Amino acid sequence: MMSREEMFGEDGGNGTAGRAAEPGESVGAASANGRPPRGRLVVRLDPNRLWRWHLWLLAEIDATGRYHVAVDLSPAGPPLPTGLRLLLDLERLVFRLRGEQAAEPLAAAAIRHAVPLARASDPSDLVLDLSGSATEAGGAVLRPLFDGAASENVLLERVMEPALLTVTIDGSARAEVARPEIAGRPVLTERLNNAFCTLLGLCLRALRDGPAPEPGGTAPSLRALGNSELAAFAARAAQAKVARWLTKITRDAPRWRVGSRRARSEDLLARTLKLPADGYHLLPDDGRRFYADPFLLHAEGTTYVYVEEFPFDTQKGIISVGTLDEAGRISRLRPVLEEAHHLSYPHIVEHDGAAWMIPESCNSGQICLYRAVRLPDIWEKVAVLVDGLDASDATLHQQDGTWWMFAAIRERQGSRNDTLRLFTAPDLRGPWTPAPREPALVDATSARPAGNLFRMDGKLWRPAQDCSRSYGGALSLCTVDRLSAEAYGQTRVTTIEPRAPLPGLGLHTLNFGHGCEVIDVVM
Repeated sequence: MMSREEMFGEDGGNGTAGRAAEPGESVGAASANGRPPRGRLVVRLDPNRLWRWHLWLLAEIDATGRYHVAVDLSPAGPPLPTGLRLLLDLERLVFRLRGEQAAEPLAAAAIRHAVPLARASDPSDLVLDLSGSATEAGGAVLRPLFDGAASENVLLERVMEPALLTVTIDGSARAEVARPEIAGRPVLTERLNNAFCTLLGLCLRALRDGPAPEPGGTAPSLRALGNSELAAFAARAAQAKVARWLTKITRDAPRWRVGSRRARSEDLLARTLKLPADGYHLLPDDGRRFYADPFLLHAEGTTYVYVEEFPFDTQKGIISVGTLDEAGRISRLRPVLEEAHHLSYPHIVEHDGAAWMIPESCNSGQICLYRAVRLPDIWEKVAVLVDGLDASDATLHQQDGTWWMFAAIRERQGSRNDTLRLFTAPDLRGPWTPAPREPALVDATSARPAGNLFRMDGKLWRPAQDCSRSYGGALSLCTVDRLSAEAYGQTRVTTIEPRAPLPGLGLHTLNFGHGCEVIDVVM
């Protein structure tokens, strides 16, 4: 389940930037420390459209030590609409956006101070063209494309609609496609932050992997944005902010509900790929809390259901447990695990004759492992599996003697709802290390975990959240086509939206086993 900041839009964000080093050593010879010589990289920017994320990108490129970086500020297209700048400034005040923002317009002086300007006479090994210009340069060129077009206006149009945006790097040896989350927040700055931070990561990985043998080029689309579109977006954002505020203060607002049922294997949602006609038994609540993220554990003839319980008074999730009866109904719940920080998504693992839990604790910056001292209600923390990471919904899977962890992560000012990272370990307790090809996936339709992986008809399946229109808006079922240290591949087979007999506004967890099936839905 989402954190408190995700629910109510209260997180800010801070970026980092630094001054890139001036060229200092010979490019044609190895450096004194034995590293490969630096290449010459020119980053082409439009001086009329400079953003804070450009400065962050230049600093991160320099930190890799792979390139001497110079910046070309000669391309000059149409400036940002005045209304856009005013809207971004207004959002900082109204929505209390703290610190530096990726989507913060900059003056050209900030770039010139950080990185030397490129000279026409200087050769370059590679050009990273972020200007949206159709101008070509000698040598290899990397250029971001937004739905196939080079113009940044396409990105701006998509984030205001909002619509699913596809971002690629033309000319890169790594054919990576990213679909960042846009619709999850009503604030334009936060939508742009996520899109720009996704683009920043794509650029870094493209530079790491190098250009394709035959880089291509695409002419930009130059449709200008109008102030009427910006005004319409501002009105929608204000309306959505009011709706969030009402959701926060009222107990009658839509909330997550847990559904349960007894089900035969052939009737499972995962097999039929549609909601059952006979529906689910909804776990009742008293209106002062919601329940979400159900997971199952069967022990000594009893089937337990662990859920996130979120009391509105405390605004902090805890883990609670109930039992499932023969009719498929969940008994009265009782709390079993509480920390100083928010807990949710109580992922359960049975291993070596014991029960283990990895609840989401992204607010603590850790992924922690708990062991059941006494089922179902006494749990002790036994290990920190991953430290210093903003990660959500960690889900474990063991295959061929290797443990895999799937987790939604938030990098820079990006989103937890579109970026999937994999970790591996020889043992449940670790040590856990990131898979070398990271992130595994950037896709708002099917990145964030939504329950246990399972095998069916000889294939490995993974439930995932579809956050392309809203957080937890629908449930995607994906087959895992490749799972290795070198690559991850999946196919989204279907997306299941809440509808009759279980109408709602979202659906984002699925688990089953021992003749039981549990889901959650926002109603």
